Amino acid sequence: MRTLLTAMMGFAILAFLMTGMNPWYLLHQTILARDPGYAEAVFKDRAAFGRALSSIAHADDGCAVAVVQLYETPAVKPSRAAYSPAEPDRFSGWWRNTPLRMRALAKHDLLETCRAHIDAGSRAQLHAAMQAEGTFVILDPQGEVLQIYAPRPQLAAYLRHADPAAQQP
Repeated sequence: MRTLLTAMMGFAILAFLMTGMNPWYLLHQTILARDPGYAEAVFKDRAAFGRALSSIAHADDGCAVAVVQLYETPAVKPSRAAYSPAEPDRFSGWWRNTPLRMRALAKHDLLETCRAHIDAGSRAQLHAAMQAEGTFVILDPQGEVLQIYAPRPQLAAYLRHADPAAQQP
């Protein structure tokens, strides 16, 4: 037991010295960004970003999540690239400014449905950004796709949920 604890502390110290970041945060981010290519594909030519905070194409709970940290001075508005059914997981469409006017609630609150795949800090910033001015959002009527472009906290998110039971043969 003592050897395991010493090895874990050695790993933590080495990770901190090499990166300057909290090693447990790095481990958590590595777990969340299981499929870094997914975030790249979702945001390619649509939003310039520095790093993927969460990138999961197919989770067991039906979530597909791509959350990225935008560069230091992001564009004020997101790209208005047209939606194409041939590329369903692409960051695009007709954006609405926040705060959103009252309307019928969507079937899912995707930030909560897919919360296990987004770190708590990013999730809180995205929730706050959706209530503030200057953020752009796309939410499909069924509540199965949510896209957020938030230049102030420098985050962009693409979340999709499909019922995992419906996907089984």
